[in-house]
Amino acid sequence: MTDWKFTSGLPPLSDEEWFQEFEKYKQSPEYKCVNKGMSIEDFKFIYWMEYAHRMWGRGLGIIFALPFSYFLRKGYITLRLGLRLSSLFALGAGQGFIGWWMVKSGLEEPPSEYAQPATSRAYNTFPKMVDTWIPDDIFDMKPLIRNFFENTSTVQLDHLILATTTLFSIGALWLATKNLDIHPAIRSLIGSIVGMAAL
Repeated sequence: MTDWKFTSGLPPLSDEEWFQEFEKYKQSPEYKCVNKGMSIEDFKFIYWMEYAHRMWGRGLGIIFALPFSYFLRKGYITLRLGLRLSSLFALGAGQGFIGWWMVKSGLEEPPSEYAQPATSRAYNTFPKMVDTWIPDDIFDMKPLIRNFFENTSTVQLDHLILATTTLFSIGALWLATKNLDIHPAIRSLIGSIVGMAAL
C-alpha cells in the first residue's frame, strides 16, 4: 500500500510480509496523525480496500487497451472513432492518476504540525464534499493552477468530477447507440460497459 510502483502487484502473502507492510505504513503521516494505534486487522481492511481499488483500475485499463490495440492494428478503427476512444481512455487514466495522487497525499508529511493528512474527506459523502458541493478551501492557494493540483480538497473534487464525467460519457455512448442498427454482440458489450461503469 505504501509502494506506488506500477509494477507492484502482489499483496502480502505471509504473516511476516503483513508485518513488514504494516511497519512501512506506521512510518506514514496518515498513521501517525490519523490512525495511530490501529490494529493489524484494521490495517488489513484498509489495505484490501486500496488494493482492490488499484487492481480494479489497472484491470479496466488493460481490458480497454488490449482490444483497442488489436482493432487499431487491424485497421478497424477510423481516425474519428480512435479519437473518441482515446478520449475515453484518457478520462479513465486521468481518474486513476488523480486517485493515486490523492491517496499518496496521506503518505507525505503535512505542511505544518497542525495539518493532518487528508485522503478521505469526500468518499463517505459523495456527491457532496462533506456538507457542500464545492470544498470551502478550493481557492485557498495561489496561484489557482497550483491549487488545482496541490490542495487536497480540490484534488479530491477533481477525482470525483472525472469519475462522474466518465460515467456520464459512457451513458451518453449507450444513449447514442440505443436506436442504431448494430450487431447484438456490440449492443451487449455496450450494455456491459454501462453496467461496469455504474458498478
